[in-house]
Amino acid sequence: MARGLYIAFTHPRDDSVEDEFNEWYTTHHLPEILATEGVTSAVRYKSTDPEATHRYMAAYTLDGDLPEIVARIHADAGNRTPTTASRTDPGSEFRLFEFIEEQHAE
Repeated sequence: MARGLYIAFTHPRDDSVEDEFNEWYTTHHLPEILATEGVTSAVRYKSTDPEATHRYMAAYTLDGDLPEIVARIHADAGNRTPTTASRTDPGSEFRLFEFIEEQHAE
């Protein structure tokens, strides 16, 4: 068993659907991903760089067999609520990281 972080870099199709994109992410996508066994939490951030290729980042905390959890996330994609508000060119980018250590301020 391992702990990890699965990062998704995303972007709305265009500015006119940004609210729709965020509503879909909050109402449908995050809860549906969190229903995947091994996904324990999710957070989202918005880039402060207006020229960023991907305006948003979602980080999913994983606990278990990391490649297997990621495979489950992608295998179940067809069963989740779709959206047309997400940009496809360029599409989302994903990265998987294994946990090494954590420190806190005193």
